[in-house]
Amino acid sequence: MRRCVWDGILVCPPNSGWAFAYIHTAVPISRILELRYQAIEIFRLADLRVTECAIWGEPEMFSVIAVDPKGEPGGWDRMREASNVMMEMAVEMGGTIEYCHGVGLRLKHLLPKQLGEGGVVLMKRLKAAMDPAGIMNPGKLLD
Repeated sequence: MRRCVWDGILVCPPNSGWAFAYIHTAVPISRILELRYQAIEIFRLADLRVTECAIWGEPEMFSVIAVDPKGEPGGWDRMREASNVMMEMAVEMGGTIEYCHGVGLRLKHLLPKQLGEGGVVLMKRLKAAMDPAGIMNPGKLLD
């Protein structure tokens, strides 16, 4: 199997079968280093590799790029699970599951963790009031 390596960095083209994730969270500044160290350990325990950690200023946005260095079956499942654990940890630290993209289909299962059930119910009520016909993004974030 050909490795996806360029200049010492693992680069995985789309449809290569190699698991890759770019995870964005935000946490209070006092917790960023704690999240960084724990995230690296979470991915290491999942047999994945963090290739980059970044802090993006205010609000305290934190990103991780992680890859499956072996390209083995199950890499995407391990990546999803490790990503979920990291994002749940960010919420427990007073942060968010995503800071620059919508929650969308990929992260909607984590929304109750961030907003609480009451927050999700409120969002559903607002959507129903603004979109009574259900034509805006049907079946996406709010089922």
